[in-house]
Amino acid sequence: MNAFEAGISIAELRRLVSLDAETGRLYWRGRSESDFCGAKKPARACNTWNSRFAGKEAFCTLSGNGYLHGALHDTEVCAHRIVFALHHGRWPEYTIDHINGDRMDNRPINLRDVVHAENMRNQPISKASSTGVTGVSLDSSRRKFEAYITVSGKKKYLGRFDSVSDAFAARSSANETVGFHENHGRRM
Repeated sequence: MNAFEAGISIAELRRLVSLDAETGRLYWRGRSESDFCGAKKPARACNTWNSRFAGKEAFCTLSGNGYLHGALHDTEVCAHRIVFALHHGRWPEYTIDHINGDRMDNRPINLRDVVHAENMRNQPISKASSTGVTGVSLDSSRRKFEAYITVSGKKKYLGRFDSVSDAFAARSSANETVGFHENHGRRM
């Protein structure tokens, strides 16, 4: 939880935003005049805001890194953190992991609050992979496939293999042993 989240209660969040748990979409709720007490004409400001935003989708702007976000009290907030908070009744403590890897899929069933290391155990295959398999590379000088796994920042060598499928099997076994998510290494 960050400082902004600590300053917004779940009750306040629920007063401002509603969640469609089936789709993971957020919608603005109507506001009252008291929300616009700083305006010169609170009633007019309230009516204008409600006619423009109440009932409309909120936090639906796509950021450069692929997440949906929007502004709440003049602060940019990621939609997935708000969905998690509304659904669970608490702000997430750590990183929100999109289980299926789709950063725009904010259904509560697809979100989990995990430490960064756990989130890294559910990553798609790197676009830079030369073999198309996470943790497997070709040692061209020996014409063998090398398998490895990185755990807690340390790279562990798993062996050299004649085929990419044998190297993949070694890596898959290591994934299970170490506790990587079943989606780790998926293609996006």
